[in-house]
Amino acid sequence: MRKEKGLSQESLGEKNVSLINITKIADALDVSLIQLFAYVNEDIKVTKHEEGIQEIVNILQKSSPEKVRLARNVIREITN
Repeated sequence: MRKEKGLSQESLGEKNVSLINITKIADALDVSLIQLFAYVNEDIKVTKHEEGIQEIVNILQKSSPEKVRLARNVIREITN
C-alpha cells in the first residue's frame, strides 16, 4: 500500500513502529486502522458497522475537545 501511494518508509516512520506511528501511517495513506490491517490480512472482513464506527472516529479526531464532548453526550443518549 505504501509503495502504491509512492511513499518511502522514512516518510511514514516505519523504522520503529509504535501504535502512534501506525495511526500516522494509516492517516498518511488515508485509510482506517481496520483497513490498514485488512490489507495485510485479507481474511479480515470489515463490516458496514465497523466502517461507520471508524468514520465517526475519524471525524472526532479532527474535532475540537468541546465537539468531542458534545458528540460523546449525544452518543450516550442515543445508546441508553
